[in-house]
Amino acid sequence: MLGFKKFRCARVLLGGIEVMHMIVKRQLNDCSVGQTPAQQFYSLA
Repeated sequence: MLGFKKFRCARVLLGGIEVMHMIVKRQLNDCSVGQTPAQQFYSLA
């Protein structure tokens, strides 16, 4: 990977990665019981 072209793109991508890690660790207080982590991520978008 050569790097990010713009700071905004890097910020959005890294933010999404952090949210996904929080979902997998069950740190989000969301009422989506029975959903996979991917389904929870897409429901937030």
